[in-house]
Amino acid sequence: MIGKASATALGTAPAIDPAGWPGSAGAFLLAGGLTAAAAALLIAAAPRIGWVDAAAGPDRARKLQARPVPAVGGAALLLGLLVSALVAWPWPGSAPAWPDWAAPLSAFLGASGGLAIAPALAAAFALGLADDLSRGRLRPAWKLLGQLAVGAVLTWPLLARGELAPALAWTALAVTALNALNTFDNADGAAPGLGLVGFLGSSPVLFGVLLGFLPFNLLGRRPRGGGPLLPAAYLGDAGSHLLGMMILLTPAAWPVLVLPLLDLARLSLLRASIGQAPWVGDRRHLAHRLADLGLDRLSVMGVLLLIAAPAVGGAAVGLLWPGIAATCGLFGLAVTFSRAPQPERA
Repeated sequence: MIGKASATALGTAPAIDPAGWPGSAGAFLLAGGLTAAAAALLIAAAPRIGWVDAAAGPDRARKLQARPVPAVGGAALLLGLLVSALVAWPWPGSAPAWPDWAAPLSAFLGASGGLAIAPALAAAFALGLADDLSRGRLRPAWKLLGQLAVGAVLTWPLLARGELAPALAWTALAVTALNALNTFDNADGAAPGLGLVGFLGSSPVLFGVLLGFLPFNLLGRRPRGGGPLLPAAYLGDAGSHLLGMMILLTPAAWPVLVLPLLDLARLSLLRASIGQAPWVGDRRHLAHRLADLGLDRLSVMGVLLLIAAPAVGGAAVGLLWPGIAATCGLFGLAVTFSRAPQPERA
């Protein structure tokens, strides 16, 4: 299985682990069913309380939706995780085997289990929710400070013991993972699909949670009066930040970060070269370039996952670095042969 082999290749095992559950199939079905039910309820309630992404203000140029879309994916994932944990406590159930350099934090996480993991997941969700509710107007500096605060929530036991160096290292990893998933959530199905690849074999619970939400994000419905298909729900910043923390807490899933980090690095350099701030969103992501070729959302997700697959597969068979190199090569080819982005709208 990918998760177990990746753990061997990386010297790690997932921190959020279903050991102690009645069985992998039961954990998967429970988590997926709870998340799907939560998503359906939240989608129905979201328009009444204004919990939607309306593509207003500065986002109008890069979000081409014809109607507001509920941005409740993060809440659905969080509810699925929380209820699953309550039903099947203890969670995660066993101490993970992390890399040697991660021993200070992993010892705390292993000893405290879900009690240590839950605050970090909640903090990541809360930061993203603040951005969602502000309609994406949270200033980049405040967002970065929030991500640093999320890292502090994760590493507080290290800080309390005065272990500053490992705390700073883990905080940097947290900021990296949160930004990687936040920026990669630029196309329907991209971020949840990537998470599925990372959790396949390593955590039936997390795999089930994402699979329970994915159809709402990937399968669309046509607005009244015509127009392109729109998803039933977006992951939202709350969901992308939560997913970033889920991946950070599952070392077997780390190879999936290669693709979003490649896309983020390319865009940062490109934006800087044209005098645009690296954090200003646009429609120059690889997913947008693939969509410009005429690919539908399912095909775009499929191509992205195909590019990410060598890094994950390489880790699964003990060839992590060759796998990462192959993912980099495929990424370069995809950028080269995809259509140049259209001029930005005013």
